[in-house]
Amino acid sequence: MRGWLESTAQDLGYAIRSFRRSPAFLLVALMSLTLGIGATSAILTLASGTLYANFGAAGFWAMAALCAAALPLTLTLRVSAAASVPRSPRRE
Repeated sequence: MRGWLESTAQDLGYAIRSFRRSPAFLLVALMSLTLGIGATSAILTLASGTLYANFGAAGFWAMAALCAAALPLTLTLRVSAAASVPRSPRRE
């Protein structure tokens, strides 16, 4: 069985070759990531500002509680996404 580092290097090589074939897809993917990260940052910044303005230092604990509540959801999403991805047979 190959190590995870070799598998990751092979996956990155495949991704780079795919992006070279279709640079438009690369542009769309990068723009989607940029907009998603920017929107998430803006929403969390506004939420934390509102919480701190209304609750003062207790707003920190409210944000911590929101993060703690979101953690089980993210873990279940990760497990369900991994279960739905078909695995290709590995060459050894």
